[in-house]
Formats: sequence, C-alpha cells, structure tokens
Amino acid sequence: MKIVGFDGLTARLDLDPTDCLVLADALALSIHHDATPDYSLTNALRAALEACAIVAASDTLRDNGVQEREMLEDTRRVWGPFDVSGRGKPRLTERPR
Repeated sequence: MKIVGFDGLTARLDLDPTDCLVLADALALSIHHDATPDYSLTNALRAALEACAIVAASDTLRDNGVQEREMLEDTRRVWGPFDVSGRGKPRLTERPR
C-alpha cells in the first residue's frame, strides 16, 4: 500500500492485489470476532476489496485465460499474502471463513 496524496480530509492510496486481499481477509476476521449483529457493510466492503483485487490482477487473468468462476481463487494463488514467519518455504495464509 502506498499513500499517493492528500486532498483536504481525503487520503488517496495505491493498493495492489495483495493489499486488497489482506484488507478483505481482515474484514472477514472481524465478522467472526465481533459482536455486531449486522455485518452487511463489512461484507459489502470485503466483497468490493476482493473485486478490486481481481480488477488489479485482470491483465494476468486475461493472459492466462482464467474463467470467471476461478478468478478470485487464481488471484489469491498469485497475489495472496504469504506467511514467512515459520521455517521452510513461504506459504499462503489461510483465508478466514
């Protein structure tokens, strides 16, 4: 994530697909660990960030001929966050359910 600039009270950010996926996963975690009864806004924001990740990765998806139903999964495979805290090769972090 890169801060592009500020305009009054507005911050402009540059997010790559990994940034979008990390933020979407954080929202998914908040649903499972929060006592709020209505998650419609959180779910909508999470879905929007996942869609942004797909759009940001669309050139790769088009080049590889990925079908629509597989786009999010492929975007996660290519751009998803990696856990490098353990030994051995980095691994994809698990998506919260």
